[in-house]
Amino acid sequence: MDESNGRAPEPMPEFDLGHIGRGWRMQWMVNQTRVTKLQLAMFNLEQPAPDDAEAARSFGQESVRMLEELYGLAVEQSAMIAQVLISVPREWLTSDAPEGLDWSEPASLDYVLEFRFGELVGALNSERAANSKNSPDSTSSPPPARKRSPGKATT
Repeated sequence: MDESNGRAPEPMPEFDLGHIGRGWRMQWMVNQTRVTKLQLAMFNLEQPAPDDAEAARSFGQESVRMLEELYGLAVEQSAMIAQVLISVPREWLTSDAPEGLDWSEPASLDYVLEFRFGELVGALNSERAANSKNSPDSTSSPPPARKRSPGKATT
């Protein structure tokens, strides 16, 4: 129970970040940065004057280009989430969501309620941040130096 209000804490999505590597983390950060930059660019896109047909056409083309890019980033984001998502609370899903969704399939995310999807991404980012604080790599002293063998992974 949540001691501050006497209610049980709200169920949250569960993730398994134990198997992801630096490459996934870097790709996720790039995706999130590109989404944010694109959203800001779309917000700041200036509406053309009503009597400027050329500017209106250019505005329309740029808007479509940005929406297509945002869609591509959303598809990439869904695929990455599916790599680490274990479960989503039932109350976060649409009423027509089937039982037993396979969260490793990006299409399963289509059943997450629209207003909850941002919370799901936020929960993933929070868990990533908590994992990085608790990882051995987050200590203040560097690990001992190791010699690497060419062509072999170090452990």
